[in-house]
Amino acid sequence: MVFGRSLSQTDAPAKTATAGWRPGSVTIPPRFVHHVNTHLLGNLLDVSDYPLIMWIVGRPGMGKTWQLRKHLELLDFEVFSVSAADLESKDAGEPAKLLQRRYLEAGRSLANGKPASLVVDDIDTTVGEWETHTGTVNHEGILAFLMHIADRPTAIESVGSVRRVPVFFTGNDANRLYAPLVRHGRTVKFPWNPKRDEKLDVVSSILGAQDSQKEDVERLVDKYPDEPISFFSQLAVARAVGIVSASASAATFTAVLRGDESHAADLRQSIRSAQAGTDWLAAAAELATEEKSDA
Repeated sequence: MVFGRSLSQTDAPAKTATAGWRPGSVTIPPRFVHHVNTHLLGNLLDVSDYPLIMWIVGRPGMGKTWQLRKHLELLDFEVFSVSAADLESKDAGEPAKLLQRRYLEAGRSLANGKPASLVVDDIDTTVGEWETHTGTVNHEGILAFLMHIADRPTAIESVGSVRRVPVFFTGNDANRLYAPLVRHGRTVKFPWNPKRDEKLDVVSSILGAQDSQKEDVERLVDKYPDEPISFFSQLAVARAVGIVSASASAATFTAVLRGDESHAADLRQSIRSAQAGTDWLAAAAELATEEKSDA
């Protein structure tokens, strides 16, 4: 596998968990790959003054977390995860200890020759500067630990020398994190908002579009320019599953729940077939109308 090139699910078919639900492979834009690779290299080489943390920030549904995790997976990196929920606890100090444990575990993996990184999802929801969060013991403890490793990534008090671990944050609000933590030298801020050509590539791969359908994808994306990637991903499956479910019965659900793999395989194939024949513009209009009526 080449470290510097754009990757897609087709590079690692054995690891593709979503292949049964998507007509084609899902592209990770080269610009996204480049930024992540740069951060990995700067940290793994322990380049002097290179920031420990990358803060991938952008509005919901643009593929930040999925693309990051998929790319790390394709590079054979073990991802040591901490979610926003993990950073909430009734026990004072526990979230900071959890972060330290994950960082140390990733460091041991690197020391043993296994690529690893620490990924903190949706960090701004719990560690952000919100009126209801700022000033709590856990909030202060998390920031204290992150500030420490950002300044001294290879030394932790009470532990000693440790291996430097590339750290990634994902989130939606670039202005919510503690300013001293995300300043230059500690954090690389990477705003992710796909450009039109990037969006076209991703949506084409999600829909499994052929070269002859390029104009159809362009019309679809241009008709809904403000919709996130998740909108197009949902329309690719929602109508197809709906078509198949129209003929489902109690026996269908019973067979699936009892582990009838043959029946489940037939249903999945029916869904794939329905996806391949989906009128994308009609499906998008239907989804947009439903979301507008529910708002």
